[in-house]
Amino acid sequence: MSEVTSIKTVAARLRRMARTPSNSPQDGEGKPMRFSAATALPLILPEARSGVVPIVEKLAYVNKASINVVRRVNSLELLKQMVSGGQAHTVLPKSAIMRELREGSLAVCPIVDPVLNQPVSIGATRDCKVPRLVERADMILRHTLSALVASDAWPATLLFEPDTI
Repeated sequence: MSEVTSIKTVAARLRRMARTPSNSPQDGEGKPMRFSAATALPLILPEARSGVVPIVEKLAYVNKASINVVRRVNSLELLKQMVSGGQAHTVLPKSAIMRELREGSLAVCPIVDPVLNQPVSIGATRDCKVPRLVERADMILRHTLSALVASDAWPATLLFEPDTI
């Protein structure tokens, strides 16, 4: 398997809380925030054991950082409402909050030092007869990834040619 893309993960924050002299987003994006500072904030994280949560937990372990999780929820919409309501912060991919960024209810601060990356890989052997459903799912994933990268909703590098899908 080869890496298809990597996701820069961002901390979603209330726009009014992000508007400080040192961090005033004009387009919903604030100054980069160190990983240790992001994990020290009161966080609401998804309950899911996939996606961003294992990445944050692994980086915290490797960097000997504590994660200040005040609540875990199993609904992305509820999580975003809670953050918009000022209950805490969260760590999500930028693509998960595009509507809220357009509406101005959330703002983002890229997490750096270290940057959070999430590899997405699709693989099969050359001789493998791939079922049509899997081929279709592969096409949909590649199309979606290409669109997210092209719109800058997902800052990443594609390791395949978007026009070949």
